[in-house]
Amino acid sequence: LAFFTVMSLYLASVFVTVGLLRAKDMNATLTPLSSGAFIVTGNIGLIILSMGAILSFITTANAGLMSASRVPLAMAKDDLLPPIFKGFSKKTRVPFVSLIATSVFMITVIVLLDIKNLVKVASTMMLILFLFTNISVLLMRLSRIVTYKPQFSSPGYPWLQIAGSIVYAVMIIEMGKVPLLITAGFILISLIWYLLY
Repeated sequence: LAFFTVMSLYLASVFVTVGLLRAKDMNATLTPLSSGAFIVTGNIGLIILSMGAILSFITTANAGLMSASRVPLAMAKDDLLPPIFKGFSKKTRVPFVSLIATSVFMITVIVLLDIKNLVKVASTMMLILFLFTNISVLLMRLSRIVTYKPQFSSPGYPWLQIAGSIVYAVMIIEMGKVPLLITAGFILISLIWYLLY
């Protein structure tokens, strides 16, 4: 219900914005919704929508940091990171060591990479995750491991997973050389850490 509510609002917003803005205006702006609001209500609409966008970015960043900080915590529990990353506040149950480390890492990456490459690197990593998920489904089903009894069976097996793997691989290649090299660097560092630690 939440998904369909948000999706309906999103589609309605895009529909109205496309109707308000000409193609060249749409192409010239990075904030089409705010530009559409300006056409309808002037500066008041522009300010309200811009403030809403800023607040939504802050909440999204907060949620992203809180969820991303759980990864070092889980890795520390699996002995893949030092035990210090297990530290969390007894009052708020927030893994503050992981949260600080994740925040410092994200700020460093944001400062060092230009926004276009940052987005491409993040997208490349997500596409690799999706690619490996499809490959994992294929491998797990083909292995016929007796103990592998998932409660959910992927639809369209194996054609959907094969098609997904091909599409994700093509999209990863299309990201360009710089994001691929940076992503390969992260993977190499992670592999070295895993083998040494």
